[in-house]
Amino acid sequence: MAGHEVGGYHDEGWLGDLYALFQDLLLCTRDLLKYPESCFNKRKNAENDGFKLLPDSYVCGPILDLDFNTYYLERKGELLRFHFINEAPRYISSKNPLQGTIELPFGPFVADILKISEEYLEKCFPIEMETKAMQYNGFTEEISRLRQYLENLIQEIKTELDFEH
Repeated sequence: MAGHEVGGYHDEGWLGDLYALFQDLLLCTRDLLKYPESCFNKRKNAENDGFKLLPDSYVCGPILDLDFNTYYLERKGELLRFHFINEAPRYISSKNPLQGTIELPFGPFVADILKISEEYLEKCFPIEMETKAMQYNGFTEEISRLRQYLENLIQEIKTELDFEH
């Protein structure tokens, strides 16, 4: 029930779910940090999508799908590679999808994920949940559980990294 439609037509916006996006990013970050050996299950998917992966790297992918987008996080040591495919141009203007890889240092990436996740919980989560509560009967009871889940993921990552806030 976390996912919902924000729109679906060119004049209404795209299907989307910020909660699912942050949940995905936090879960992938946690797994790359704490359980890298569990990440091999997405390696074959990334290769099938045309990405050239580093030998002996760990690859995580989304748990929930983002409409028109596919991404994989690949870690080898302190290098993080963000592989992405954005299919939206195909549907908007009949152009080829955007596909690429961005390389980042892993530590600063994790710090940024934590920062934007905390900002999301503070600034956007209440608005998104209010909208969902109006759309779905009985959703109000889920809000605190969903918030606590993301807060727990953030804390788990911080504990693993010994981040202090």
